[in-house]
Amino acid sequence: SRRRRDGLFCRRNDTFVEHLACHVASSATECHLATILFLIWAVHVTTVSSRFIGAAVLPHGDFAYDPTLLDKGSHERKAADAVARATRRAGLFIAGLDPDVIILSTPHGIELSNDYGLYLGSNASGFATIGSDLRINSTTHEYDVQISQIELAPKLSRNLMDKLSNESVSGILPFADSEDMPLRWGEVIPLLMIPMANATRKVQRRHLIWSHPLRRYTESPDMVPELERLGRLIFEWAEMINLDIAMVISSDLSHTHRADGPYGYSNKSQPFDDAIGQWATNPCENAPKLLERARSLQSGAKSCGFTGLVLLHGAFCHEKGTSEFEAALLANQNVTYYGMMAATFERKCNDVNVRGVY
Repeated sequence: SRRRRDGLFCRRNDTFVEHLACHVASSATECHLATILFLIWAVHVTTVSSRFIGAAVLPHGDFAYDPTLLDKGSHERKAADAVARATRRAGLFIAGLDPDVIILSTPHGIELSNDYGLYLGSNASGFATIGSDLRINSTTHEYDVQISQIELAPKLSRNLMDKLSNESVSGILPFADSEDMPLRWGEVIPLLMIPMANATRKVQRRHLIWSHPLRRYTESPDMVPELERLGRLIFEWAEMINLDIAMVISSDLSHTHRADGPYGYSNKSQPFDDAIGQWATNPCENAPKLLERARSLQSGAKSCGFTGLVLLHGAFCHEKGTSEFEAALLANQNVTYYGMMAATFERKCNDVNVRGVY
């Protein structure tokens, strides 16, 4: 189930050139000849392609998972339905990329006070309680959804920590790895939206979980430069390893859309969500929408996912990544007191280049 574009592999795989040769051949004989020519050609060249193959922004709000919590026919239900459909599309997109490893950025994981955290356990499992976002009589609607166990990537996490040795990044390992790393709503809801890897895969999908520090609550606008730098370093690391890497940003948007919400109302809420939506349509070209406009509004908007979005931007928009990704904004809606967005970002096929071997 490797990803394809117009019938050709859009990833590192020399056989896509052979496929092209036979695709344009007009007979079986010509195809056989083309294959021979391909084998001769392959002795002298290799194909080189990216290993950071794509990304998605997935919300972790209750209504992205279960819009039926809201009254049918209401404005909020219609918005929730749109977000839920888009979130599942984005999850299918990530599954369709068939990554070896998913880097999941979470704002609600095990948070260190100052450092970003990388989970170093072998496995993780947990649950999310759905329904509490209703707030009014929410306990009558609450239920749990589970992730029984996912495989983490402790060796890769340590390898990435080595790459980031000069940054504020620390490993997190509970109880000498004798128990699963715990997951909650910030991880469980996005992961449940991504179908499991094909069981016939020789190596099953692994997960690298990135946690944002507690200081994001008060310092996230000031964290923009370091987040951009960290995103670029993660991209460089992903390009160096022989694995296909996808990134998923667990993110909700402004939490201050309603006065009766837990964070009150701010007139910065909708402008923040609008700016993020504009950024997501073309991150590099619309960088000021995130790095300037949304940054200036974050203190009032109180988006839990802002730091993750800037981390992703750093991976996309630098001298090695600019314009290599095609963005698609699938939904950007306010549902009750907080906004949610689903978006996808795919590495373009033309990043495959040919390098001579001399």
